[in-house]
Amino acid sequence: MILGLYEAHLPVSNLKQSIKFYSKLGLELAWREEDTAFFWIEKEKSWVGLWQGEEHKTSYHPSLRHIAFRVSYEDLRESVKWLQTIEIEPVPFGTRDSIDPFVRLKLLYETSDFMIVQDLRKWASKHEVKNQRSKLFGSI
Repeated sequence: MILGLYEAHLPVSNLKQSIKFYSKLGLELAWREEDTAFFWIEKEKSWVGLWQGEEHKTSYHPSLRHIAFRVSYEDLRESVKWLQTIEIEPVPFGTRDSIDPFVRLKLLYETSDFMIVQDLRKWASKHEVKNQRSKLFGSI
């Protein structure tokens, strides 16, 4: 029945600035109203909605406003450089000092019999992901 995630919503303090940010990431603006904008993550499959309003003042917690984009392992390794080339400054997550993109990443490798969850850093140094059903997750 469920095929995937269609949409996520995030509160923003400045819609115009947020539109510029998501456009820099290469997402396509699907539509915009006065205080709302939607960007396709995968056209006609999933999008993120940005809502300008006072809700952005809610204390941050990843369970309230957090999205993670699916990317290849190689792109994740190069993500800091890529962000810098499009003039987006990577910042540390939470109280960490590092801008390392590998924040508690796990590789969820799905087989017909069971699921194996391994630490990506250890696993990726020894293997290549070839199974099309493998998924890369970032959990905060």
